[in-house]
Amino acid sequence: MTPTRDILPAFEQDLAATTTLDTLEQLHIAYLGRNGHINRLLQAIKDVPEASRRSYGSEVNELKNEITAQIDAH
Repeated sequence: MTPTRDILPAFEQDLAATTTLDTLEQLHIAYLGRNGHINRLLQAIKDVPEASRRSYGSEVNELKNEITAQIDAH
């Protein structure tokens, strides 16, 4: 299971289309907010086999850090 495979390219496409601070904030909420993509991935960790949880969690955290860095740099 690789959550970054689908989410990061979609995020980067959405970020490229961002032209205002309002849309940037909406993007931040959509990916990093309480009901955002990253939170849903973290909630799904309970469904990941125990042997894979550590790598899955690490991958999701790396994705979160990458999205945060790109938003901050934009």
